[in-house]
Amino acid sequence: MTYIIAVLGFVLLSVALWDAFEVIISPRRVTRRFRLTRAFYRSSWWLWSAVARSIADQNRRETYLGIFGPLSLVMLLGVWATAIVAGFAMMHWGLETPLNVAPGTAPFSTYLYMSGTTFFTSASAMSRQWERRDGH
Repeated sequence: MTYIIAVLGFVLLSVALWDAFEVIISPRRVTRRFRLTRAFYRSSWWLWSAVARSIADQNRRETYLGIFGPLSLVMLLGVWATAIVAGFAMMHWGLETPLNVAPGTAPFSTYLYMSGTTFFTSASAMSRQWERRDGH
């Protein structure tokens, strides 16, 4: 059963990375049926516009709708990051990667924590490396 979780984690990780590649880097139009970005925008726009329909004042509604574009880009980055972190955690947990923790099997939350700290501290570690080079 745990190997199935590892495979699902690999699939989740692959989908997130491939989707980010297609959206950010690839200059071609994507014609696949399922795309993570499309699912995100369809569901988030449905919710956002439903709330906007309840706003009676037209100026406030337009301001509220105008916030969606920039905010949705930040949220999409968060969706990709969450999928990458969860995918790596599922892979490590499914393959039962040994951790330096108390004896016994570590719970999934420990692998999720490890994956999150590894993902988010990479940038801070790189910035510290550049600071040392510059002498600051």
